[in-house]
Amino acid sequence: MVSTLVTGGNGFLGSHLTRELLRQGHRVRVLAQEGTDTRRIDGLDVELVRGDLLSRPTLEQACTGIELVFHLAGVVQDHGPADLFKRVNVGGTRNLLHAAIDCQVRRLIFTSSLAVHRYRGISHGDESWPRDNLRQPYGASKIACEDLLLQAHRERRIETVIVRPGVFPFGPDDRLVLPQLVHQRRRFRYVAGGRARLCTAFAPNLAQGLVLCGTVGRAAGEVYVIADDETPTWRELMERLFGGLQLDPPRRSVPLWLALTGATLAEGWAAVARPAGGALINRYRVALSGRDCVFVNHKARAELGWDPQVGLEQALARTTDWLREQLQEHGA
Repeated sequence: MVSTLVTGGNGFLGSHLTRELLRQGHRVRVLAQEGTDTRRIDGLDVELVRGDLLSRPTLEQACTGIELVFHLAGVVQDHGPADLFKRVNVGGTRNLLHAAIDCQVRRLIFTSSLAVHRYRGISHGDESWPRDNLRQPYGASKIACEDLLLQAHRERRIETVIVRPGVFPFGPDDRLVLPQLVHQRRRFRYVAGGRARLCTAFAPNLAQGLVLCGTVGRAAGEVYVIADDETPTWRELMERLFGGLQLDPPRRSVPLWLALTGATLAEGWAAVARPAGGALINRYRVALSGRDCVFVNHKARAELGWDPQVGLEQALARTTDWLREQLQEHGA
């Protein structure tokens, strides 16, 4: 039985990974930040450790006796102070890396992001695509984390694997993005008619890919895109999501040039006014929704033997069934 640590294992993607690891017979320890919600893993046979990526003693405790570490915890948002991303994402990953090496962990699997790339219109991207999103703090922090881990692998201090999920992770138990889409649907605007295509990551499919990154020998030192096969447009995705909820989908759209102009002005205003939630729109979101962002999973299929088991139609049905129950339960 493999002893495995999942940082952020109580989060949306982390809880799906935790369930998949348990299903495959792993002994699982979850590192959850103090005060964060653990409802997603209630009742699961896991060891829960409360801690912080900035606390080396906590991380050493969490890594003791562990063979595999799956690192999902961190600041995941598309705006915010650069110092926050450097301190938590980069500093926290460095702390975890050192703790894992000191505790003789065999392999560390890091959940990175396709945000390491600028979204400038990508229709057939892969792992070799340039990591050029250095001006956006979140993307830049992921690039820095990847560099730390790949260097440690080259120096033979620990095996590391980098995973970049599809740009739209979704699935049951998403209590943040999908509910926000529903509640803000009347304010939602497509960019350029919603014709841009994207790659998705259904959480159970992603969890299976992550486990393979931890268990397949040849994965050590590699980078993998774990994205679903189908590449819908934003309009197709929204229409199918809202159709499954029996709600009218968004209809309105703005031209790409206008959205980019508005985002630039909003970011400039936010830099001066510093509102708590940041700019309402930003160039990152506009580029993602107004230009193709499609990355292929060929390498993961060929080297890991990964085959996403759930197609988009079934994935959306399972997601909307869960979300519909949540909305009815909360009277939304």
